[in-house]
Amino acid sequence: MNRNSLDQFISEVKKVWGPLSSELVSSCQQLLEKLVKDSTTEEWMANLMAKTDVDIELYRDPEHGFLLLAHAETEGLYRAPHDHGSAWVIYAVQSGEMEMRTFKAIVNQKGKMTLVCRETYRVHPGESRVYLPLDIHDTKCISRSVLMLRLTSCDLKKENQEGRMVRYLE
Repeated sequence: MNRNSLDQFISEVKKVWGPLSSELVSSCQQLLEKLVKDSTTEEWMANLMAKTDVDIELYRDPEHGFLLLAHAETEGLYRAPHDHGSAWVIYAVQSGEMEMRTFKAIVNQKGKMTLVCRETYRVHPGESRVYLPLDIHDTKCISRSVLMLRLTSCDLKKENQEGRMVRYLE
């Protein structure tokens, strides 16, 4: 049977899945980067890239709960600093370019919380970034458009509904 890169990715992630660990994150990140590189000529990816408005679930694992999603964004779209609650996430850029920043929440001596930017970087096609539980980050599309794949350890809608995700004001 001829399997495409998406089927191969799902199969490989299922094999390595387990409790959050450095090894799991590294394996999943490598597999996701391989997926965005290997899928460029496949029909399913061409269909995604032909659309201007993409926000779809590509796969939801019934046993382990991880999800693979595809998102398209347009130039200038900014998502303010946020975390993903108890979930961890890997963003991989398929096409276009994203600017991402990471932050640390600091409480001063008067009890006021401020976000301090740790780093700013650009994520290019074939590259990915990992955000562990409670990591604070933002995203901005800095090219005409971007298509990214996002692997999440669980359903972020549920994380949000149950109050574990936080959106911050800068």
